[in-house]
Parts: sequence; C-alpha cells; structure tokens
Amino acid sequence: MSHNSETQLYNSSHINTLATTKRAHALVSGNDDDDDDDDDDDNEHAGASISDDSSVVDIDESCDQVRRKIRNFLEAGAMKVTHFQREIDVNPSSYGNFMKQKGRFGGANNQTYVAAYRFFKKREKAGIKIPRKNSANKKQKTSSSEGGDAGAGAGAKKKKKKNGAKATPPGEEVADVHLPGEETQTVPIYDTCDEIRRKINAHLRKDDVIQASFLRSLSAQFPEPRSITSKQLTDFRSKKGPRAGNSSGVFYAAYVYFEKLRIKDGKKKKTKTREEMERVWGASGVSLRPDNSRGFLCGPGQRPVEDKYGKVSFVGGRF
Repeated sequence: MSHNSETQLYNSSHINTLATTKRAHALVSGNDDDDDDDDDDDNEHAGASISDDSSVVDIDESCDQVRRKIRNFLEAGAMKVTHFQREIDVNPSSYGNFMKQKGRFGGANNQTYVAAYRFFKKREKAGIKIPRKNSANKKQKTSSSEGGDAGAGAGAKKKKKKNGAKATPPGEEVADVHLPGEETQTVPIYDTCDEIRRKINAHLRKDDVIQASFLRSLSAQFPEPRSITSKQLTDFRSKKGPRAGNSSGVFYAAYVYFEKLRIKDGKKKKTKTREEMERVWGASGVSLRPDNSRGFLCGPGQRPVEDKYGKVSFVGGRF
C-alpha cells in the first residue's frame, strides 16, 4: 500500500470517529442537526449508532442516565461489580473512570458508556427489567412483645410480621445508598477505629440485630465477594487505639455500612469531630496501612505520639 493510500485511510477513519462523537452527543442532547449535508440524511445511522450483531441501536441516553442505570442495577443485587465488568467486557480502570465522572457528556468517549448502554438496551428489548431495590421502610419490627403496650395510648398501633414473611437480606437495608469510591473500594474514612468499635458495640446491642446477619451486611460493602468472619470482628473489637485495627476489613466495611445508615436516616454529617477528621486526614481519609508497615525516625530524645485522631507527631528532643 502506498504512503498516500495509508494517509487517506487514516484521514477517513479520523473523520468517521469525529462524526460518531458529534452525532452521539447530538442524540443525547436531542439537538441532532439534519442540515449538515445530504449525505447525512442518506446515512442517518452510519456514525451514530452501535452495531450489535444484526441490530443497530442509536445512543439516546446521556452518560448520567447510563450511570444511573448501572448503579440501580448493581445496588439491586442483580450482579457483582466484577461480574458486570466482565459481562460488558470492560476493564476495572475504564469502569472506574466512567463512574467517577458527572454530567451528560462526562465519559462519552469511555468504552463503558457504549458497552453498558448496549447491555441494558439488549435487556430492554428482551423484556427484562432492572430489578427494584427492596425498601427497608416496608418491613419494620416492633421492639415490644405482644401485650407489652398495655399502658400505651389508645391510638398506638402494633406492626407484626405475617407468618412466612421474609427478612430483609443482609446489606439490603442500605443498598439504595451509594458512596463515592464504593466501586473501587476507596471510600475515604473519617472515623477512628475506636469510634467504629463504639458504633459496632451499640449496633449489636439492639434487640433486632444478630451478629451473623451483621457480618453478612459488612461483607456486602465490598465491590468484590469477601467474607468477614466472627473472629475478624472479635479481633477488631478487642483492640484499643485511634488506628488500632485500621488495616482490618471490619474497619473499612463497618465505616461504609454506618455511613450509609447515617445518610439513609437523614442524620447530620458535619459534626465538629467529623469536620476535624476531614481537616486532619484530607481527601484520602484515614490511612489503612498496617501500623507495623512503617517505623518512625526520631531525633535524639524524641518519641512518637499518636493523637485522638490517629495522627502521629514527635515530642521531646533537642533542637
């Protein structure tokens, strides 16, 4: 092939790529321009559609709409994140980059956008709907036993479980809450290990909470299948210190779980302690590195001291 032929092929491919992007954006925004030239009318789907076997489908949803479908699909428990990535044939890096973006066109050039759109469109054509998330508000438990409300007002009502009613699956009670970084297991943490231990102990003291179910709820907070055992929970709860147990999966999973519960319950976020933790640890949150993975280089007479937020400083010494 001659140099001129290779140049012509490259230019042709480049022009088609630009046309595809422009056309896809026009379809998403609803402002498709039919006045460019006569050839566009004759080749309406040439550069603005996805070819999938024998079918051709226009991209008629924005990036945000596709992201919303992905989140609803995964949060409903239809698939694990890794399974979904394999199903649409994209790598974790591409998927993570797409999910972190925002806006109608944020991620339009990412392969996850096209692959996920095609995945959901094929399901829609087959009549398969995205499963709905169970509402935790539909199932409530009463803390008092039958007959324990004798002194209650006449207007008080009891809510009882019907025979055969199924309990909410572990983790499902917070499945409709999404945290930034959840897909890549990088949710920034702004609680100390001691604070998470306090929350765990308070949670397990509730009458309607069973430890085995709580452990399964913690396991559900990871993007990939991971088991949290009773021994891991016991080991974490037995420690003491702001960062004692920071590398444990219990610490990360429990923070994500309780943060979702806080959001679901509409509780205040910006407490004084939370603001101070964000100031001290910055955007990345509390370090999850094991304490024994690093040492401290101290000057003469110096010693490392850990404050209540888990930050280490040095005291003593001669300067």
